[in-house]
Amino acid sequence: MKEVLLFFFYYLIEGELSVYNFTPEGKEFLQHKVKEKHFFGEPAVLLKKPFPGNVEVTSEFAEILKIKRENFLQYLVAIRPIFNINILNAIDNIIEIRTNTK
Repeated sequence: MKEVLLFFFYYLIEGELSVYNFTPEGKEFLQHKVKEKHFFGEPAVLLKKPFPGNVEVTSEFAEILKIKRENFLQYLVAIRPIFNINILNAIDNIIEIRTNTK
């Protein structure tokens, strides 16, 4: 798997996705499912780290909103500071959960 840096936040408007990677033995490992109206890949974007998996559409259709990292961060800081704190706390929890399950 080639590691990819993300420069956009992705928000699933409609559909369902699977985020997975492969074990060293080549077996597919499902990290989690993304339901509509949820972000995905945000820890990697915020931390400027490679995205740690692959994404596959698992529904018949998926509509994804792509938001430039800089624009999203400016919005959080300037317009919605309370939301900024909430999203950072949520991302911290996601990172902690994923770290503890490996």
